[in-house]
Amino acid sequence: MLFFSETFSRDKAAVSVSILSVAPLLAEFIAAPIQYVFTMNTYKHFDYMWIVAGVIAVITFILSFMMKDYRPVDSDFSFDKVKVVIKHKSFIFLFV
Repeated sequence: MLFFSETFSRDKAAVSVSILSVAPLLAEFIAAPIQYVFTMNTYKHFDYMWIVAGVIAVITFILSFMMKDYRPVDSDFSFDKVKVVIKHKSFIFLFV
């Protein structure tokens, strides 16, 4: 597990803090209008706010299964190279 000080250098601390603050600010800008609409009258619709939050959570959960990790395509690894190494006489000498 890396801590904040181990992940980012001291000279780039301002950049790293600004990058890490984007997600909470974006969430606040999305949630503020929804919260205003449901709480602008004398009767506050907190139950509808929970429903909207649940729907957003389910959508986020479904979208998280569609995300894929980055895998570089160009790789020097091949099974032919492994076969060459295994067939080499010095490799056999190591296991005898």
